[in-house]
This record gives sequence, structure tokens and C-alpha cells, in this order.
Amino acid sequence: MKSAIYSIYTAVACLLIAQLKKQINTYTEIVFVKTILLSILSLLFMKVSWAQFSPALGPPQAGPAAIPFRSIDFGFLTRLIKLGIEKSVSAINQKIDSTAASTGIQAQLSFKIKSIHPEYVQTEQLHTPNNKYVRLRLWVEYTVSDISYHGVPYFSRKIFQWITLSADCNDWQTTEGKTRFRYTAEKPYLDEAGFSEQALNFFLGNTLIQYVDSRLSQNLSNGMAAGELPIASTACNCLNFKKGTAPLYEDGYVGFYNMPVRKIEVAQLYSEPVLKLVSVKRIATAGELLMNTEDLQIEFWANYNKKLMRTAPIEENQTIVFKKDYSLNFDHPNKYGQLVITANITVLNQQMIMYSGFLHFEKDAKYGAGIQKLTIMRTIWRPASTGPDGRPVKPYATLMPAYELTFNLQYSKPKFKEETN
Repeated sequence: MKSAIYSIYTAVACLLIAQLKKQINTYTEIVFVKTILLSILSLLFMKVSWAQFSPALGPPQAGPAAIPFRSIDFGFLTRLIKLGIEKSVSAINQKIDSTAASTGIQAQLSFKIKSIHPEYVQTEQLHTPNNKYVRLRLWVEYTVSDISYHGVPYFSRKIFQWITLSADCNDWQTTEGKTRFRYTAEKPYLDEAGFSEQALNFFLGNTLIQYVDSRLSQNLSNGMAAGELPIASTACNCLNFKKGTAPLYEDGYVGFYNMPVRKIEVAQLYSEPVLKLVSVKRIATAGELLMNTEDLQIEFWANYNKKLMRTAPIEENQTIVFKKDYSLNFDHPNKYGQLVITANITVLNQQMIMYSGFLHFEKDAKYGAGIQKLTIMRTIWRPASTGPDGRPVKPYATLMPAYELTFNLQYSKPKFKEETN
């Protein structure tokens, strides 16, 4: 069935290329179209993770009727950031005043904050399991007013900055889950207007931007552009949030819960699971200079459990079937309602480059029981060249299969017993 579907899509892709050839005259454009279509086609039929992320495993989202064990208002989080910005702006204004005699520059910095509605999102990690968290984004607009250079007045300018707040239950899957509040302050940037005075432009576009960036980081988390907010943590294993009222959402909150572990009846078929790495194949990649042999380190995860191993040197088109048992016992997948297998291959003798991919199975697919293959892709950059028509072909990137991992997912025989969820 899969091969039939693949043949159909291949035929469609070829028809599209042929049709586009009728409208495209240059070799360069044909190569580009072929590359795009065939890259898309390859992604449709391979169990790969590329430019996408594995689904979040948790934490579970509490129901609307649940009462949070602890809640933190978005207004409180926003005020923490606002306080840090106020301190920064005050210090910067003092700095401008104190250096006015030597720079000839006078200005006054002020700001306002706009909240972007809170939302439930997930982390975007390629190499590790992903989790859900609550995110609140703040848009900060700084106004540089009363600008003068050696007594000559100038119009006001704007500086913009994104600050992202996140609230999550760290290590929620363990018995030691804790609330955590973090922030990331992106680098500020100046509006596109400009002055004729280069010294003034340099001050605004460089010196003042650095002031804003460094001062805010110092006031929030010891000079770091990202860090944790100083809020005491409490135990938790799930979370939820109330959006609040636009435009500030200050009456909304993130709620943390510490739900009791419940007992459920599960089939022994899905208990005592074992993930075994059977083999690795290194796939030949045409048109790229690679090491004759590669020293590989393979890390594979089954939800939150992981195992690390190294292979013997491997050549192109070689398959290594492991004689040693590389098995990983992992937690009951019913706890998460899914199984995510994440694999990372690091080429130790090639600048420690890491390639990643994942497999995802739901309960109705028996959590992937049996033999499963994961094809891990790599990006290949084709160099600039000259086409038959003499026109240059620009460098372009394409996806190519690099490695194939074979796993055996084993579960015990069907027999019902009580398990912890």
C-alpha cells in the first residue's frame, strides 16, 4: 500500500516538474524546482523529523473545574519585568546626563509595554523530549526624546524589544516537579530613521542599544539575557492558565496543580516495555565530501528514559548489526498516552556534528510494538556552478537520508494487572 502511494506521489511530482519545464527556460530554474519538489517528496515517505519537533509529552493540562494549588497573575509577572525596565531606564538617563559634557548628546529615554495574549505552547527541542508551558510575550517600545547634539535639537527615535515570559512545571514527570518562571529578553533594535550626524547615529544605534540590553539583563538576572525570575518554587505535576482580559491580560493567571497519582487498569501488553537498538546503517550521500569512516555516538530516548552508546567506525553503505545488547527499559507509555522515540547521532570525528530524528506512536498503534526504522536526514549544500546555458546556478540546500536506525520495541504478553499512571 505504501509503495503504491509512493508511486502515485512520484508520478505527480514528475508531472509537476514536466509542466513547470514548459514555463521555465533556464537550467538554473529547472534545478531549483526539481530540488524543492523532490525534497518535499522525500519528507512525505520517510519517518523523519526535520524542521519539525516531536510532540510534547506533558505536563497534562488541568481541567477548567480544577482549583490550582498555586496561581501567579500575569499582572504580577509583567510588573516584575516593568520594574526591571524602570531601573534600567533610570540608570540609562543618568548615564546620558553624566556624559553629555563629553559627548555633546542629550536625550531622555522612556518606555511602554504591550502584552501579547498568553498561550499554551510547547518547547521546540530537536535533541530531547518536548514539554508544554505557558507563554506570555511582552512588546516593549522605548522612546528616545528631547534629543540634541551640541545644542541642535533632533526628532524622537524608537527602540523596540521583545521579552518572553514562560511558566512551566519543571521535571513534572517525576515526583519532584517544581514551578519555574523564566524570561528571555531579545536584543533591542532601533527604528529605521536616521540623522545626518554620524556620531549621533552611532550613539543611538550602538551605545544606547548596548545600554538598554545590558542594563535590563543586569536588573533581571545578573547580566544574563535569559534566566529565571526570583519567584519561590512549589511542587507541581500539571498546569493550566486563564487568559484574562485584553489588552493587558493582567487579571489572567497561570495555575499549578499537584494532582494525586491515580491507579488504572492497563494491559500487560503495554507494561515492562523495552526499546532495543538493533542496527545502524550509514547511507551514501552523493555529491558531499565526508569522512571515509565515521565514529558515531548514538543517543536514543523512549519518552524521558535514554541510553547512550558508541559504534565501531562505519563506512558509507555499511550496516552494523549490534551483537551487544543495547536495550533501554522505559516508563509505562500509558502515563503519557504516547511514545516518542528520539534519536541523536553525533559524528565524533567530524566537528561533533549532531543529526536528530524521532518516531511517534499512539496507544491505538500499540505504542509501536515490533520492528521500527528511523531515517535520519542531513542537509546537503550544493555548491555554486554554471549551467549548460552559461548562467550561474546559486548554491542550494537539499535534504538527503544519512542514517537508518532499526529498533525493536518489545512488550510483555497480554495479561491485565494494576499499574501506576
